[in-house]
Amino acid sequence: MAVRPKVSVVMPVYNAGNRLVRCLDSVTRQTLHDIEIILVLDCPTDGSDAVAKRYAGQDSRIRIVENVARLHIGESRNVGMRLAKGEYIHFSDHDDYHEPAMLERMYRQAIAGDLDLLVSAPVAVENGRTVHYGESDPVRDRQAVLQHLLGGEYDGRHTWSYYCYIHNVLYRTAFLRQYDIRFVDTRQMTPEDYIFNAVCLLHAGRVKETKDRFYYHELFSASEGHHPDYYSGMKRAKGLAYLYDYLHTHTADTALWQCYDLYLARNYILLLIRALQSNRSLRECLRLMRCYRRLPFSAAVFRHYRPSVCTDYQGLGKRCLLSCLITCLTFGR
Repeated sequence: MAVRPKVSVVMPVYNAGNRLVRCLDSVTRQTLHDIEIILVLDCPTDGSDAVAKRYAGQDSRIRIVENVARLHIGESRNVGMRLAKGEYIHFSDHDDYHEPAMLERMYRQAIAGDLDLLVSAPVAVENGRTVHYGESDPVRDRQAVLQHLLGGEYDGRHTWSYYCYIHNVLYRTAFLRQYDIRFVDTRQMTPEDYIFNAVCLLHAGRVKETKDRFYYHELFSASEGHHPDYYSGMKRAKGLAYLYDYLHTHTADTALWQCYDLYLARNYILLLIRALQSNRSLRECLRLMRCYRRLPFSAAVFRHYRPSVCTDYQGLGKRCLLSCLITCLTFGR
């Protein structure tokens, strides 16, 4: 009888370029050997599939799954998650890299604490510069963390930055399956990481954080997360609506609803600001206005919202004032 892996590493692979080799080296050389590595090939066109298959031929722990058509990152992760046999799941991007002891140390802590989620301190690497997040975050209570996550994005960055990403988290597989937690389809809506972690925190019983830094998330212009389509105002609007419906279906906690209402209002303003900064500003603004007017909860959200330019949108200037004006016109304020 086969021994169940301790950790399943789920990694969608598209056009990773030279970064894929570094990523796979950092995973296959983990000090925790009892793992499985599920590479979901999402129809790459740059030879990343050949690199993945070469590694699979050298390491029996690697499983290759090939999508018939491009599913993008959300559904590709779901494919890997359905196949995962490990006690815990770690999601890796194909262009990032790990500390050698990451999975061993996180797995031992997760088992010792009987945890649904173990969250390590996130690290981003941008243009060769390492940026650490979360060192000054004082709040540790799960409910307070969830409130921060649902209501705390003011300028594109979460105030509770441990939960910006999924890559620095170890998830108990049975927990994800018990609550049928999956990623949204990123062909239709974003941001999938934010939604996934919000849903996880809503249901999780035991969550713990560690200040250890294990995972290095690369930020560069060619990555999928920086593609203009990923930040599409329409996709963001659909993602916001999805999480709104989920919260109102799965919890009666009005404090969480109020936090998320604030998030919705602020994000609408920010989406308008980004649209005004784009080359197709008027068209995008009109599309966003029509989209938001159709969302059944929008009028209620904005009925009680009073934007503070000084505190919420400091430094955004005239575009913010124009966006606030458009908001008032859109919702009859």
